[in-house]
Order: sequence, then C-alpha cells, then structure tokens
Amino acid sequence: MIDPLHADVIVSGSYKPTDCGGSEAVQDKPRRYRCLWTNLAGLEPITSRELNRKLRDEEIRAIVERAPHWPAVKAAFNPAHTAFGMTVWAPLLGSPRGHMIHQIRDYSLLYKLLLRHERARGAPYVRVVFSRLELAWLAPHPPLELLHPALLWIPQGTPRMNDRHVVMARAHATVWMRRWELFRGHKLLQTLPLASVVHDGPEDVIENLLIARGIHVGELPLAAYLPCCLDSCWLKNGFCYQKHLGLCQPSGGEDASQQPPKSGGANLSFVGGCPTVHGKYMVEVTMAAAVAAEAACARRHYVTILDPPLTPTQAERDARERGAAGWVCREQCFWSLDGSSAHPPRLYRGRLSIGPAASSAVRIASAAAVVAHPALSSGDEGGGIGGGDASSGRVQAVPTAVFGRPQSYAFTFANVTKGPSAAEARCRAPAAWRAGAGAGAGAGAGAGARGWDEAATWSSERAGYCAETTTGDAGDCESGERGSWRLTMRHGIWDEYACVRHCARSCPRCRYVSVSLAQKDCSWYHSCDMRELHTAQPQLGFRSFAVVRDGLLVY
Repeated sequence: MIDPLHADVIVSGSYKPTDCGGSEAVQDKPRRYRCLWTNLAGLEPITSRELNRKLRDEEIRAIVERAPHWPAVKAAFNPAHTAFGMTVWAPLLGSPRGHMIHQIRDYSLLYKLLLRHERARGAPYVRVVFSRLELAWLAPHPPLELLHPALLWIPQGTPRMNDRHVVMARAHATVWMRRWELFRGHKLLQTLPLASVVHDGPEDVIENLLIARGIHVGELPLAAYLPCCLDSCWLKNGFCYQKHLGLCQPSGGEDASQQPPKSGGANLSFVGGCPTVHGKYMVEVTMAAAVAAEAACARRHYVTILDPPLTPTQAERDARERGAAGWVCREQCFWSLDGSSAHPPRLYRGRLSIGPAASSAVRIASAAAVVAHPALSSGDEGGGIGGGDASSGRVQAVPTAVFGRPQSYAFTFANVTKGPSAAEARCRAPAAWRAGAGAGAGAGAGAGARGWDEAATWSSERAGYCAETTTGDAGDCESGERGSWRLTMRHGIWDEYACVRHCARSCPRCRYVSVSLAQKDCSWYHSCDMRELHTAQPQLGFRSFAVVRDGLLVY
C-alpha cells in the first residue's frame, strides 16, 4: 500500500504498562516500549509516530459519563436491541469484550498527531488513508487518481460499511477521525438519532453520520484481508477461513472451508499444491483472493463508475443551512430535508471495478464516458504490479469532471511477471504464489470460468426493479423467467456483489438482477427492460443490473 501510493506513514499507537515486559518504574517511554515499534519493521521511514497509554475501562467511563447526553444514552440502552452487544459504547454499554469506544478515542489521537505534523510541514495533506496495520496485502493498492476525491472510499464486502480501510479527502478525515469529540460534546443527539447511537453497531452509526454530514461513499476492490492470528487465537475466538489464490486447481480440500491456520498463523501456505491464505472473515478473504487473481492477469483494467451527484445538491445544502435537514424518529428513524417527510438518501455513489481492457471499454462507452489510461509497467519476476510510468513511478491523473450521468474511467493492468505473451497466457501468478506448488498446479492451470464482466455489469446500474417476484421463491434457473433469493449469509448472498455473482455462477437463465438490501431481496430475471424499471417506491431501495456475461477467466 505505502509504496504504490507514495504515502507518508503516520502511526499513533497505544501501549499497556505490561507491554515489553516493562514496569511503571521505567519512565523512559521510547526506550521502554521499543519492542512495539520493532513490530512495524517494513513501514519505514515512519514520518511521524507516538505512543499513548491505553486507558483502563474505568478511566474512559469517567470521561464519557461527563458528556451531557450520557444520562439519556444510558437510560435508553436495552441489550436485547443490539447485535450481540456490539455498540459504539462497548465495553461501557454492550459486550464487555468490545473495545469500540477505545478505538473511537484512538482515531482522535491519530488525528491530533496528523494535525501536528501538518503544521510542522507547513501544508495539509490532500488525501488521508486510514488502514489497519495488521491487514495482509496480496496486490498493490489501486491508484488514488481513480478514486474521486468527492467520495469517501471503502473496500467492497460485508458489512457494506467497512471501517478497516478508508481513503478520504482531507475534509472527510475531520468527520471520520473526530467522532470522539462528537461523542463527548453537546451536538451528538442533534446529529444522530438516539436509537442509532444507543443500539446500532459501529458500521451503522458511521453510515448515519456520513449521511448527516452529506458525505457520499465509493467502494473499491481491495486485495487485503485481516489474517488469522496464532493457533491459540483461533481456538479462543472462532473460525479461520482459508481461500486458495486462484490460477491453480487444488488437488483436494474445500475452496473456502473453515480451517485453523497453519502453525504460527502464516498468511500464505500451500494446500493441495495451491497457494492459500487464511483470513478472519470469509467474505473479506474471498474478495481479497479474487482481486489478487484479477491483478495477476494481463488485459485487465480498473474502471471507476460514478453516480452523480457526488456532493449534496443545492436543495440539500439549503435544507442544511435552514436547519431543516436531519434525522426524524417516530416508529422508525428516517432522513428528512423538511423535518417531517422521508427523503431516503443514496449514500453509495461510486464503485471501482475490474474488467477486460478492451471489450468492456467498448461496451461501457455507449452508456458513459470512458477514459483509457496507459498500461502499468511490467515488473520483474514476482515483483507485483508496477507504479505506472517507468521513469516516474507514478500514474497519469484521472480527470475529475463530473457529468450528469454515470461515468467510467479505465486504468489498464500489465503482466505482473515476465514470461509468455498475453496471447499465450492471459493470467500468470507471481513467483511467491508458485513457490512450493505441486506439479500441474502452476500459473493458469485449472482456472475456472468467471462468467461475467464486472466492470460492464456495474456500469449498467439503475434505480428500480424489473418486475415483481416473491421473496424466497428461487424459480427455475434452467427454464424459468424469474425468481428471488433472500439476502442471508446462510445462502451466501449478502449484498449487491454477491447477488450478481450468484446470478452469473449459479443460474444459467439469469441475465438481470434487482437487489434491495432493505428488503433483503435478490430477484433475478431472464429478460428486463432497463429503461422501464419500476421506480414508484424508492423507499424500497431497489437497484438493478444487467449481468454482462463474457466467459473470461479468473477466479
């Protein structure tokens, strides 16, 4: 991540008195906790860093209890209305194993360190990227030039709001990283509804805050995941999911089965002769492996798909200035621009996808503007994706003009290894993936048909649904015209991405889908007029996609 983005590294860490075998008698903090900094080897040079003592639960409780809204929050709390006690106040309210309120304070400490460094350098940063230190990366971070600065960008996955990695404009960082100040101040319940603040999980509260602040969100494919830790951690905290890295046919075992990690918690091992990763979250490790496989293929490119407006409209700005815009709670809470009627916000306004370099650009051009970018320079064997222009190591900037309809920007991958031409082998795994692989399990062997063109499919997105279906009635995928799957983890369909993927992989008659996260419905159709979608009930939140099938390789 750091090298491809040419990023400065700023680290605000916390410590406990027992870390590094220390005792309170040693007052020299840098010397005493040197062992913590050695864990960050590889991030150098670190531009700015500091350590702060982690507060005990009783210490942070004493601070929170002085907040003016705390009596109302505490009185309204009902653990039965939470998801496993996961609230923004845990461990003070909710699960005693949670530490969300500590994390929110840590964001504030990091922001203050960022401010001090900006003052020292004499200029603010233009973009700020927050990323969990323990993320394991399988491929380089997408270029910032493809991530429109009007949007706050997070990884695709589930839950849809992902706070493990965030790409922000500088103004967004003030909102994202200063939640501690909001939670301690006088304006919390003027900004967010009490029901959300008390009972919602951290991701839902972030979504509601971004809506209140008028910040829209984009989603990007990220080849990064939280790896499983040591065997003892797996035994204590639950499952660890394994996923082989594509471009390889394993000699046995499940593709994404629940398995303990290899001894020592290794991030990369070989199962059935195939390189395999072990991750904490099934969706995240599966997505990371899929994106990494895409990045290893020639003739692939990034496509940025935007759904303007990317910033609040004039009507929304006027409502905010009048104080009319805000959350209204009756039987349920809803966002309103006039203080009485619902105005459902569309928070997610962009997506970075991966598609074939030539064919998808032609298809997308008929519906949106496409700007093609020069190919990335080929790296050395096993060197990963290069940085763009071979002389400067930087990529060409993407235009930031926003049109009145969805627009797409393209950015081409190159081969990541030396070897056969694209005509001879469209996909070739990096050397690190091939080390230790068994016979017949080399790059490109047994790669399954992907079955759909992601970039062209996402660019077809429209509001509304194709036709009525009965939720849960799957229909006949061999000869039928339509059907519906419920959005449930049990069925492996949890969001728009999983709905489209299930259509492409598991239902031969499926050519279109209409998805509503609110209704937990993924409806499929063999035919649909995307120009005549049903849009009379926008509160249902349906979005429809034409699933473009192309039979290309990968994952």
